[in-house]
Amino acid sequence: MLRQARPLTFENFLERETVDISVVPTHRILYEDTEISAQSLRTAEVIAEDYGEKNQHTTAVYILNGGCYPFFHLVGPHLYPLLPELTATGMQLASYGKAQYSTGQVTVLLHPDRRLIKDRYVLVFEDLLDTGLSAEVAAKLLFKAGAISVDFCILLRKTTTVISQYLHDSGCKFYDVLPPIPSEIFLFGCGMDYENQHRLYPHLAGIEKEAKPVTLQTAI
Repeated sequence: MLRQARPLTFENFLERETVDISVVPTHRILYEDTEISAQSLRTAEVIAEDYGEKNQHTTAVYILNGGCYPFFHLVGPHLYPLLPELTATGMQLASYGKAQYSTGQVTVLLHPDRRLIKDRYVLVFEDLLDTGLSAEVAAKLLFKAGAISVDFCILLRKTTTVISQYLHDSGCKFYDVLPPIPSEIFLFGCGMDYENQHRLYPHLAGIEKEAKPVTLQTAI
């Protein structure tokens, strides 16, 4: 079983979740659970190849709430047998609230255990790379806590996602499980929510949304 610095599990945070899709607007399934599982295995194998020699000094950081699903249910179960010394801890960021758009600001709600970050290689698990703002905030926080390196395993990104100069300069690598999707599609399922529900929906579903400009502000 994965070692964790805090008693945080995906199930603890999702006790109120439902998978009743009758209450959401018209949507379409973008990826079936079987395809997502197969791609998760391939991603885990790539990560294990890159992290094999760093196995004893690697910490997985799952971002609550969305990053829990990729870690506990998708990539993580395939990755742990390949990297048996992997240690895990959680952190929580907020940028969406109940909206379909990023608010442009990221709030740190829960910090990871610094003892599992200092002088270690950190692999962050997140569901969606949208504006890239949360990834930058997470990387800055983890490097400040003493991480040797910070990489990201994400379920997927938007076609409009731009990796910030800071993330490039810091040498952050991204492992994408699925191909990018258009920015006008709002996603739910596989850890992503619609109005704070439906994270447990096993497929990845999409809802069309209207474009809205976002003003980005980075702060820790």
